[in-house]
Amino acid sequence: CEEHAASFPPARLLHDWQVPALQRTLPCAPLHLATTGDVRTLACALACEADFAQRPHWHGAARETGPWARQRHPPDRLPATAWERLAARWRELVELSCAGENPLLQQGALRFAAGEAVAWCEMARGLLLHWVRLDACGRVRDYRVLAPTEWNFHPEGALARALERLDPSDTTSSALLGAAFDACVPCTVASEA
Repeated sequence: CEEHAASFPPARLLHDWQVPALQRTLPCAPLHLATTGDVRTLACALACEADFAQRPHWHGAARETGPWARQRHPPDRLPATAWERLAARWRELVELSCAGENPLLQQGALRFAAGEAVAWCEMARGLLLHWVRLDACGRVRDYRVLAPTEWNFHPEGALARALERLDPSDTTSSALLGAAFDACVPCTVASEA
């Protein structure tokens, strides 16, 4: 987008991407944390599993997080295409601008045992979670972050499965899918020679 912003306004860019994005169907497996107990379970997995932050899972499966997976949207309207994922970002931007003082994005913090806590917030890209454990002197002994990118770019997730179905030379569709899942992370796509 940055490279072509001067010659392609956002509306033109979206118009050009609509057809290929509508053709990219993929399953949606949203991450839903319905209770404080769910947050505790997720924090425990982050604290106890060494590679959880790199390969997170919920009930044994890769999940997605982001505007299309938020609990305030009806589960029967989960997006089926890359276009619907992109559209969910725009829809949420409008919802947030009209929300006034009513917070639409969830956030919170929980204290566990002495010196251990988790804090989370929903962001444009999805759920961000920070877990910390302090020693007896109050110094950080262990600290872990679980960013939305690890959910959405999971090697067994919807994006990975969609990329597997593409022709290896289709770098345009690969870039489109990457942007649909996480527009905040710069990614490059190169076709093998």
